[in-house]
Order: sequence, then C-alpha cells, then structure tokens
Amino acid sequence: MSHSARERKDNLEYTIKLLTRDVGNNWIASVLIEPAGTAEYNAIFNSTWSELKAKYYISSKGHGLFYTLTGYGWMKGCELLGRKTDQNFKVDIGKVAKVLKDSIKGRDNDTFLFTEAVQRESGVPEGLICNIIDSNIFEHWFHKRGAKWESQGRGQLIKIPLDFGLELI
Repeated sequence: MSHSARERKDNLEYTIKLLTRDVGNNWIASVLIEPAGTAEYNAIFNSTWSELKAKYYISSKGHGLFYTLTGYGWMKGCELLGRKTDQNFKVDIGKVAKVLKDSIKGRDNDTFLFTEAVQRESGVPEGLICNIIDSNIFEHWFHKRGAKWESQGRGQLIKIPLDFGLELI
C-alpha cells in the first residue's frame, strides 16, 4: 500500500529533522548516515530516502549504503527544528560572521581563513562553522553576501569576499 502525500511529507520532514539533530555540531561531510538500525531510522519510509536525494537534501556514499546531509539539507533541517529563530543559534552565526567580517576590514582584496582559526576566535564548534559555509546560510537566511570554500580547501580554508556581509542586491 502506498502512503498518502501527507504521510510522505510528514515522514520527509521527520527524517530531515532527525538527520540534522543527529549531525549535531559535527561537519555534515564527516557524518555517515546509515538508513536503518534504530527504531527512529526504521520509521523512515524507503521512498523517503529517494525523495531526500531528489530534493538534494542528502547525497549517497559508499555505493548507496550510507548518506550525508548536503548543506541545503542541513539548512532545511535547521529551519524545521526552529533554529532560524533560536537565539543561541543566531548568536553562534553572529560570532562566525564577526570573525569573517573582521578579516576583511581595511583590506582591498578577498581574504582566507582556516576553519580552525575561525573556531579559535569565535568559540563556535568547527563542524558548525563548516555547515554554515556549506549551506551558504548567510545568503539564504540573511540575504547577505556569504563566504565560500577555497576551491581546493573544502572543510579547511574559507574564502571571504571583500563584500562579505553586504546586503545582496
């Protein structure tokens, strides 16, 4: 028997919240998700995994045996968990933004920072910093120019554009 559209939507939202919760403050790229094994994961419909992939919320790893959240999926999970309005979460994002913004003050060019340096200066977990960059949350949630990974430095080296933090036009 097929599930109704409402049941499928509810299961998709349940799953993305569960995955985001389980990632915690770890970097999404470092957390392999196995689609079974606990009561919570066994409640996920088989069709939900396909739907999550189709919506680019997850990507498959290890010949499809495991998954990782994408930056987009992590951000969607944060929205569903209410983190967009969570004061502590907003404070952490603000701390990261301040460190990145301070790095370009008085400069004439883009600059680069290692995630480890951002963690030391902000006090925000390194995994959370990586997720903030992977999800491009500054642009999606705050409509401000965000930072990106240096082309060969995903997870380690952040490229902060000179116009970081400026309102998108």
